[in-house]
Amino acid sequence: MASEPDHKQTRPGLFSGLNALETIVVAAIVIVALAGMMLVGKGLFLQSRIVAGPGAVFVAAL
Repeated sequence: MASEPDHKQTRPGLFSGLNALETIVVAAIVIVALAGMMLVGKGLFLQSRIVAGPGAVFVAAL
């Protein structure tokens, strides 16, 4: 047991298998997806303000 060497396998990085162009394309897709989710969230927030009425008070809980 003590004579066996430790074989720790290192995992490759997330983007290590991609070249520069593929990394840029992945980053652009992620940015577009995040922007889309922000727009959907903004639309849902505006819709909830319309449904709640003009006198409703929204407090951001952080």
